[in-house]
Amino acid sequence: MCCRAGFPALYDLSGSPPGRVAWARAFGRLSKLCKLSPRKNELKEAYAHNLWDGARKTVATAWDGHAAIWHGYEVHGLEKIPQEGPALIIFYHGAIPIDYYYFVAKVFTQKGRICRTVADHFLFKVPGFSLLLEVFGVLHGPREKCVEILKSGHLLAISPGGVREALFSDETYNIVWGDRKGFAQVAIDAEVPIIPMFTQNVREGFRSLGGTSKECSPGTNR
Repeated sequence: MCCRAGFPALYDLSGSPPGRVAWARAFGRLSKLCKLSPRKNELKEAYAHNLWDGARKTVATAWDGHAAIWHGYEVHGLEKIPQEGPALIIFYHGAIPIDYYYFVAKVFTQKGRICRTVADHFLFKVPGFSLLLEVFGVLHGPREKCVEILKSGHLLAISPGGVREALFSDETYNIVWGDRKGFAQVAIDAEVPIIPMFTQNVREGFRSLGGTSKECSPGTNR
């Protein structure tokens, strides 16, 4: 599955950052989009059903609109995400994984499914962040928990490279997995398909330290 986005238009840190006026105009357009969106009735219905469902729907709709307006974000192969039942999604970790946030929003708005995510432990230590992580089904493992979630019929996403890939991969998109093969064992134990996901242009949008260790081959990142 492939995603496309024009990230450098907004997040190119090598030049002058967009001014406050540009930001204000963009979010003004986003606000209007959400108000005029045909999803407005869906949001009302979600809030009427459950507060957290409404909150998820609102955040996902906003992210989906932001992705379309600012980056022309597209997902090719969304039909590969099952309408029901488990699947393990493996994705490349950009310097800042905003593309993955967009992907989660797209899956939720188009498929009505929450894609649970394995994240680094440090995120759970950020003050006030734990509630948001809980609402969107983010967890830090362990492997047994991942298998349990998949066997329960949920979607689960893992970036084997994680923070290390975010920091030390570069514009050649070489994967930085090292010996991290736990995701494969999770898929085997849970007996679920693996769906690879990659976003074009996500690395060009942000500066990173660059360079990788020799153990990281610049082979396929599929």
